Amino acid sequence: EKQADEANQKFERQSEQELENSKTGRRMKSAVEERADTLHVRMGETDVRSTDKGFEIERGDVKVQTKLPVTVQTDTKQLSVVTPQGTKTVTTLPDEAKNTVESSGFANQVVGEIKLQQEGDDVVFRMNTIHNKRMFGFLPVQVNSAVDVSATTGQITNTTQSLGQRLLDLFSF
Repeated sequence: EKQADEANQKFERQSEQELENSKTGRRMKSAVEERADTLHVRMGETDVRSTDKGFEIERGDVKVQTKLPVTVQTDTKQLSVVTPQGTKTVTTLPDEAKNTVESSGFANQVVGEIKLQQEGDDVVFRMNTIHNKRMFGFLPVQVNSAVDVSATTGQITNTTQSLGQRLLDLFSF
């Protein structure tokens, strides 16, 4: 188990181990690399690295920033974050959360930075979205929203719009 405080170790180490993927029977590599004040863990297609602002989780072309302490178990390929309510296992990865929002019909695209943060008792991916619509059926407009996707269930849990955006959304389809 690699925790946030390990990032402060003053030595370099790189180890690589083969892991058995129990679902597909494929062999996957997991690499852990620690340098003076950074931590980088690779689990299959997912990268977790420490940054000066917290941690970055990357899978595919999607990067997520978080200030929450991250725990990685390379033997089980389990990613967790530590919250005041306890440790929460991240079962939905960043690219899956983005795909959930884009395929839901709620938004045409995700824009800007995606953040992993605590919201109530849950840990969510918060992302800004754009939905292309037509006001009164003919005038093209973009409706902006913030969308939360649960990192534990993969479901959209909350959407937020400013008053102006809600009015724009009300008269657009």
